[in-house]
Amino acid sequence: MNTKLTLSLDADIIEDAKSYAKKNSISLSKLIENYLSFLTKSSILKMQCNITLH
Repeated sequence: MNTKLTLSLDADIIEDAKSYAKKNSISLSKLIENYLSFLTKSSILKMQCNITLH
């Protein structure tokens, strides 16, 4: 199920992200969703494996 999310970000970052998404044929929403999924799954994996990265 998709839910709307409102974010406040630096305008230059938004423009760079839009450009990146367009060049890679992905929506900005999907790009952010994939990134957040990566971050949260990586954190869970690190906790499960007791890994510390510096």
